[in-house]
Amino acid sequence: MFCSHCGKEIEEGVRFCKYCGQPVILAQKNGPEEGRQQREEIHRENYIAPAGLKEKKKKTNDNSLTILLGVIAAVLFVTLGFLVYRIFLADPVTGGKKEPSAKETAVSAESGASQKTGSGSGISGTGQADPAAASGEETGFPAVEKKANAAAYPGTMDVVSADVTDYPNVKLYCSLTDSAGEGIVLQSPTAGIRESISGGGEIEREIISIERLEGNQGIGFDILVDKSSSMSDELPQMQSILTDFITSLDYASGDAAEIISFDTYVMYMCMYTDNMSNLLNGISNMSTYGRTALYDALVEGISNAGSRTGANCVIAFTDGEDNESRYTYEEVVNLALAHDVPVYIIGLGTVDSGRLGSLSEQTGGCYWDISAITDMREILATIYEQEKDLYCVEYVSDGSADPYASRSVSCAIADDISGGVIYNYGYTAVQRKEEVSHASRYELVIGDYSWSEANSDALSKGGHLVTITSREEMDQIAAMAGNAGLKYIWMGGYTSVRNGTAYGHWTTGEPFDFAPWYPGEPSRNDLDGEPEFYLIFWNVEGVWSFNDERDDVAADLATYRGKMGYVIEYEN
Repeated sequence: MFCSHCGKEIEEGVRFCKYCGQPVILAQKNGPEEGRQQREEIHRENYIAPAGLKEKKKKTNDNSLTILLGVIAAVLFVTLGFLVYRIFLADPVTGGKKEPSAKETAVSAESGASQKTGSGSGISGTGQADPAAASGEETGFPAVEKKANAAAYPGTMDVVSADVTDYPNVKLYCSLTDSAGEGIVLQSPTAGIRESISGGGEIEREIISIERLEGNQGIGFDILVDKSSSMSDELPQMQSILTDFITSLDYASGDAAEIISFDTYVMYMCMYTDNMSNLLNGISNMSTYGRTALYDALVEGISNAGSRTGANCVIAFTDGEDNESRYTYEEVVNLALAHDVPVYIIGLGTVDSGRLGSLSEQTGGCYWDISAITDMREILATIYEQEKDLYCVEYVSDGSADPYASRSVSCAIADDISGGVIYNYGYTAVQRKEEVSHASRYELVIGDYSWSEANSDALSKGGHLVTITSREEMDQIAAMAGNAGLKYIWMGGYTSVRNGTAYGHWTTGEPFDFAPWYPGEPSRNDLDGEPEFYLIFWNVEGVWSFNDERDDVAADLATYRGKMGYVIEYEN
């Protein structure tokens, strides 16, 4: 049963709406005549003269009778006015003006009423009443939808990703493009959202804000770089192009990047950071080697980008077919689709552009087939512009619902100048890593783990394998390991070879200036010929020093078992 005045649901049989105070009319339920009779009955029961007012006998004096009737009419007028106030406007307990009940407030909030800029809810960004709402014009989603439908230059919208880290606040990252595929820049954007959770009813939601990322929010770039042996001629030029790109990022607004190289192995040249110096150092530390583990690198980059908050993308460059990865093409595609991360791929030389193009297209990215490494410069600029053209629409969802439940939204974005767009989007948000503060900078983990296992664990906890960059730090880590009875500690670094000489570099991109190598190390190959790429801190005859080792050394060499561990270093 619903009130015929305010439309809110009320209990059966009540005579007055507890929300608006008006008499309940059942015309729609019982028919118009019965409804009319009910209204008359309600009025008869409630509009009565106060006690003490008796009907006067008629006098023969017409003037006296006229005066008496006038007095009676005035008293009745005042009394009836008081009753109307008490019945319809006053709180029955306090006698004051009624305040909305908790349920009424909740229903109002559920309907999507907003007091934030750009919500189109009838309230302006200053908190003042919207003249359009006061005049009865459409507000909220209907108003934005109407404006978008009437736009002279309608565009196309695509929701790239959804971030529920601050749930019930939800951020949708949307691309807006015109008929030519160019990004739309709105002058005074407004937005409206209707949301359905797990197949439920569609409810309008409160819009917190809408803003273009350019100058307001940063982009996270996972840059995957092919440095296989076939890249020996192009590597210096590619390093120069990447250096210019990293230098051009807008770190003030939050841009950051991660440099991952791949050959036979996948290596972190510089983990995700906004430290431009470390990023540039990671680029300069690259040297060519081995084969092409493209799919393994894509898995690493997509996993990392998909787990971070905000807007992120993957940019991969390769000059040939994958010929070394453990992961398959199908596994890469499934991972990319699950993480809602756009993947941009640049191919040079003999590359299966059909497969990689399909991968990029499915994730909202793009594929370029280039004939010269110099073309990479313009493509990187295009990707950057496209990412910065994204809009972030933030709205308030249902706080009682599961943040990772399946959702569908109708999103409308428009302004008075550039046109507008409407888009229907279904998604299930991916869980992302939240930044956690740690009480201690270092955490010791004991066990016969491989370097890859240790590195993955450190990343999952928001840290990285320790980088020992000073004598003081070396003594501290040695004491931690020694007190735990350990002799072998994995560190966050690799070795590479340039001009026939092995050298070390940290996964964080920090300068490798402090290097207490064990005599004869780094060797890059063990005595049995097994390649060694991963840095270990070891104690030989009571002296701690650096060495390079194979990935799962404990599996091959019994002397390491029971004496191994790793140290996670936290920057926050």
